[in-house]
Amino acid sequence: MGARHTLHRLATGAALAAVLAAGGCGSDAHKSASGPDPTGPPSDAATVLTLPPSTGTPLLTFTGKLDGAAPAPSGGGVGGGGPAVPLDRTAIDSLNRIELTVSDPFQKKQLGYKGVWLADLLRAVGVSESATNLHMTALDDYVVDIPMSDVRAGGIFFAVQNLDGSPIPVSDGGPTRIVFRDGTPSGANSEQWIWSLTTIEVQ
Repeated sequence: MGARHTLHRLATGAALAAVLAAGGCGSDAHKSASGPDPTGPPSDAATVLTLPPSTGTPLLTFTGKLDGAAPAPSGGGVGGGGPAVPLDRTAIDSLNRIELTVSDPFQKKQLGYKGVWLADLLRAVGVSESATNLHMTALDDYVVDIPMSDVRAGGIFFAVQNLDGSPIPVSDGGPTRIVFRDGTPSGANSEQWIWSLTTIEVQ
């Protein structure tokens, strides 16, 4: 693990302790990550997601180029700067749809998660067709930019739970993190594996 990611992991330990106090489980309906082209649009295997309205403390907030497909938050955008879609614990746990095992580049072993393909989540949030980039920020201000072209190519996974259905603790990169299906070109760069997300700005 590089120094940058080591600091990234260490700095997130206490940043979300109060927010994670509320647990919970989502739907019991899951899809396997195996099968023909499960990675998302354009594909018949894409998952149609409907996000519940977020009324609790946001764990992750989408901002930027959003067309409003997701339930509108009360009070408008963040700081009055435009549309925003917050996801609270209930919304996050509702995304435990697919099981995926990946080769973690830092722990050098297979790790399993539940979540959704990032492309499917972006459609549910209402990301504009004109979007070209995702600017992701972690709890410790670590940032990653993922081009929309990489998202549309597939294989980028938004993880929300461990395989046993338990929330991913901050100490393990939770409550949400980005992982890559084995063989995904953009995932070959370990710097793109961002965890403990707090905001995703759609550019």
